[in-house]
Amino acid sequence: MPSALMAQTMKIQGTVVDDSDGEPLPGVTVTLEGTNKATVTDFDGQYVFTADKPGTLVFSFVGM
Repeated sequence: MPSALMAQTMKIQGTVVDDSDGEPLPGVTVTLEGTNKATVTDFDGQYVFTADKPGTLVFSFVGM
């Protein structure tokens, strides 16, 4: 009897804020290192995406 293996995915979410004043940072690129999984923070600095495995998040931002 064949059985299907289901890949387990995890939800990765958070909020990026300015270290100096705690204000949310929109437009920050959040990437799961070593994968093609990435997203950009919204107006409220929030991001969410799914991944197949845990890893290191890389944040990049070009500011004023």
